Amino acid sequence: RLLTAASARPGRGAGRRRGMSARCAATGGYGEPQTAGPLPAPLTSDEPGTWAYDTMSRRINEEILQGMVIGDNEAFLSVSARDRLAAFVRELENAGNETLRP
Repeated sequence: RLLTAASARPGRGAGRRRGMSARCAATGGYGEPQTAGPLPAPLTSDEPGTWAYDTMSRRINEEILQGMVIGDNEAFLSVSARDRLAAFVRELENAGNETLRP
């Protein structure tokens, strides 16, 4: 059973036994966190037609960056900020061929 705030008891921390650290309590004292069953496969963004693919290939650029960040703040952006955002838009449009940079 994974410990949650709902399992906390007054005066004893987040459901911990006396003398147990938070990590020890969350893992049952045996290393890895314990869950009620197997975890699902992680989401990936490289499979066309999936929500994750659409989010990373379209929504981040079109809806969030261009629609909200740039669109909602256009009157307040300096020329330098516009140039950097335009470069970021180009990177996102060519994300499959770009390398990560610091």
